[in-house]
Amino acid sequence: MEEQDLLGFAAGFQAVSAWRGAMLARGYTMPLQLCHGLSQAMKHLNLTFPQAFRQQLLLWQPTDKTDQYLRRFLLDFGHRVLAAERAQAR
Repeated sequence: MEEQDLLGFAAGFQAVSAWRGAMLARGYTMPLQLCHGLSQAMKHLNLTFPQAFRQQLLLWQPTDKTDQYLRRFLLDFGHRVLAAERAQAR
């Protein structure tokens, strides 16, 4: 999935808790550290959720294999959600 598509998915949420709730509703979980980082970026940098999500995703270029997997998971998850929502809209 392209990062732009994932960013489009994130744009539909105004709060980390709503985004996390959507993940949980679809059977996924996210590390609390990621959610906390998003919340902190929103609070301290005065960002909306989509802005904080974009900033964190663009800045996060991990070298650790586990973190690389998590970044890839985020991109794949966003792709699946967008595809399902587009199919429902038809």
